[in-house]
Amino acid sequence: MKRFFFFSSALVLLSASALAAPPSNDPSGISDAVGPVAPGKPIAAASAAPAAPNPRRGLVTVEQGARVVATGVVLDGDGRVLSGLRIEGPDALKSPDVTIKYGDNARVRAKVLHADTVWGLALVVPFEGKRPEGLRASEADVSRVLLHVQEGAQAKPARVEGFSGRYLLATPLPGLLSLAEPAGKMLPGAPVLDEGGAVAGIAVRVCGQAPMPTATAPTWGPSTCDIPGVAPVSAIRGFLAKTPSSAVAPPPWLGIVGQPSDAGAVRGVRVVAVANGSPAGQAGLHGSADPAKADVIASVDGQSIATPEDLGEKIASHAVGDRVKLLVFNGKNFRDLVVTLRPAP
Repeated sequence: MKRFFFFSSALVLLSASALAAPPSNDPSGISDAVGPVAPGKPIAAASAAPAAPNPRRGLVTVEQGARVVATGVVLDGDGRVLSGLRIEGPDALKSPDVTIKYGDNARVRAKVLHADTVWGLALVVPFEGKRPEGLRASEADVSRVLLHVQEGAQAKPARVEGFSGRYLLATPLPGLLSLAEPAGKMLPGAPVLDEGGAVAGIAVRVCGQAPMPTATAPTWGPSTCDIPGVAPVSAIRGFLAKTPSSAVAPPPWLGIVGQPSDAGAVRGVRVVAVANGSPAGQAGLHGSADPAKADVIASVDGQSIATPEDLGEKIASHAVGDRVKLLVFNGKNFRDLVVTLRPAP
């Protein structure tokens, strides 16, 4: 029986180790780590920048073309990136196709596959490689801990306050905070971190109107989606809870039809057919319905395989763009092949 392999990987669910909701008494599964805050009332302050562990770990910039459009954080144990990109509205990102730049300057292709146009949050999915090490959600009461905003390797003291009524928001946003320090606008997606380096909020841009001073009573100015704010952990968890199952990286593709091969001295997966233009074909794998003319894949990255299911698991553990080493037997000799995985067409 022929088995066709596109080696799809399962959706990695957001766990408590990332920014998903931890166990709590909240029946919705989404805890509000911030709590009610009076508008304009300061709820946290820091006199000096606390030391954050591994300041570059889990922090990325999001680029479009040659321009940095946002920053973001890698969800710990997951690899996808939470950012403050806007993809709809008058001040929106014009295309979901972006580039993620990691702290070591590596760049990978990515796409925005989930977004909230009210909060201005986006889930950016890298299409190459796997980098699951990231940041976790803060469980701290932000009114009682020191906070800082992370910019690259530099941590700046931060103070947040309840969102002021000086703006007329297009949609009410419960729990929205303002970043009072440091002064100036932060790039959307910049994380507000607690003393332990966990995420207490994300800088966002929301929609609304600012007042225009006049000689008489103030009037509201034109609508904009560039009003700065901070999305609390509760809003982030609500956003991530709505992530569609399709918001994942494309699975790596090898491009063969395989059958178990246990005849003779070599066990593995016999290649019955190779898709045109596939990674397997480009690497030089040969397939045939005649066992005497077909290659047998005996191992992947030095690990023996015996069935197409074994091969599928090994390929699925990789990501698009990874280079995989195959040990192949052609009936007479062994040879090593290196395959660069990519998405299925």
